[in-house]
Amino acid sequence: MTKQQLKHDEKFNELEQYSRRNSMRLSGCVDKERETAEESVNIVLNTLNAKMPTIKLVKGDIDKAHRVGKFEQNKYRQIIVKLQSRMKKTQIMREKKNL
Repeated sequence: MTKQQLKHDEKFNELEQYSRRNSMRLSGCVDKERETAEESVNIVLNTLNAKMPTIKLVKGDIDKAHRVGKFEQNKYRQIIVKLQSRMKKTQIMREKKNL
């Protein structure tokens, strides 16, 4: 690899990491085959609002949410959640002990 390619790869990696700052993974939520993004958002909202009463999330707080991996019976896939605000993510991470 040339210096320019290495520099380009490094910059690309930085951009990817920056875009993940508002994202988190949620595990252990009820899963079903062919779950839509809208259903994933509702699962995230219901789970977090039930377990974290001090944080009230609304649909506008979530940019997108989707499952990761292939559906398997009796297993729960993780949900990747991208929040609109890093401040909301910080609040959730502080309260995660309640999950």
